[in-house]
Amino acid sequence: DNLQHLSLSDEEDQVLEVVPLVDTSSFSYNMCFVGMFMTYSRINFNSMRDVLAELWHPLGGVSITDLGAKRFLFRFYTLVDFERVWNGTPWLFNNHLLILHPLQPGEVPLLVPLIYIHDLKARFFSESVAHSLANFIGDYLDHDLTRVSTVKSESYVKVRVRMDVRNPLKRRRRLVAPDGTSFFARFAYEHFQVFYFLCGRLGHIDSFCNDPKMDRHRCNDPEIDTPL
Repeated sequence: DNLQHLSLSDEEDQVLEVVPLVDTSSFSYNMCFVGMFMTYSRINFNSMRDVLAELWHPLGGVSITDLGAKRFLFRFYTLVDFERVWNGTPWLFNNHLLILHPLQPGEVPLLVPLIYIHDLKARFFSESVAHSLANFIGDYLDHDLTRVSTVKSESYVKVRVRMDVRNPLKRRRRLVAPDGTSFFARFAYEHFQVFYFLCGRLGHIDSFCNDPKMDRHRCNDPEIDTPL
């Protein structure tokens, strides 16, 4: 295998929060969101439930369940309520941004949506590369190599990982081949609709990001490079 010496540059040490999956054998996740508040502070569940129920005022009602690990399950009973909440994002509770992900058939609440890996070279569409890149992003769960085409722009690898979305998201990775040449693989996160390109954290937009290091970047320069 001429890719056995493939290496990943600039490895980063990460602490992964691994949480148990909930039992899905007797529950339908139709019209459900899994959500997480972008804060390290404790969320008062009863207060949050009452405030959001009053704010959304759903015609068919809403059930809110604490999944642990600061994740919550929001279940709606009419499509109009479900779509109105989704179309109204982003939502806030006590000035904490709520990130929502609509569950798809077969998904379980604590799985992260699919991540698409783009810009791979032709000979790098392999299980070992997919596994290595997934572990760089988070904790590898699964991958799919079925979208490989002779047209580069139409080819990508799909991986699924478990990770702590409060940490900055990985946006690209430099791959180094045995002959010393290198290129960047780019990551796209499915259904993550609020992503601040300066600090890399979900839910951080210019008015919410409190990282002092970002102050100097708040300008109109379109050529800011994305650090690894």
